[in-house]
Amino acid sequence: MKHKIIAIGLIFLSGLLNGQIKTDSFSLHYLDNIKEGKQVDLFFLCKEPSLNTYSAKDYLNIEWKEIQIINGQNKYYSVPGRFRISDHNFEFQLNNKTCELYPHFTKAVYQDEKVYVPFLTNFGKIEDYQFFQLLSFGGVNLLKVIRKNGNNSSSNLYFQSGNDEKAYPLKKKRKAVTALFQDRAKQIGQFVKEQDLSYSNTSDLIRIFDFYNKGS
Repeated sequence: MKHKIIAIGLIFLSGLLNGQIKTDSFSLHYLDNIKEGKQVDLFFLCKEPSLNTYSAKDYLNIEWKEIQIINGQNKYYSVPGRFRISDHNFEFQLNNKTCELYPHFTKAVYQDEKVYVPFLTNFGKIEDYQFFQLLSFGGVNLLKVIRKNGNNSSSNLYFQSGNDEKAYPLKKKRKAVTALFQDRAKQIGQFVKEQDLSYSNTSDLIRIFDFYNKGS
């Protein structure tokens, strides 16, 4: 899993300029050898969609938009893509063919100024990879998944830490959050009090995780 975590540093707070991924000093600290890959390499990340019955409700946005896929060899590829919200995976187009992305062969995906990273999680009794939106990066990653029900959508938070390949649901409660930061629990508590933050607010949780991660 180390290779996935390293790649997050590359694209966190990054964008595109003249076909190159631009990085800041933070990103360069984690990865300084990223190159644009050849489209032919994408055949190794392409598999046939598992179902042929997907409809508009299965996607975050049905329209194809440019995404950047970063693979396990530190190469990135710009292709038309879209996020399938029904099972939290990406589709992309390659030579007029629709492909489903192999999450376990992918480091990260960048779309609409958001970073998505693959981790294991449970679907009922089944454990499999899915893509999470990265909200805070560091010793303990804060992640988000969006679930859609008709025209309505909701989000759930997850966390992942260290070299653990699995992401776990996060309850928006003080006890559940502070249990992740036991090594700095007193400092985190003081920060939350001084900034008047709430453990039940996602924006505040991002600030709490960022505070911890920048100091870890």
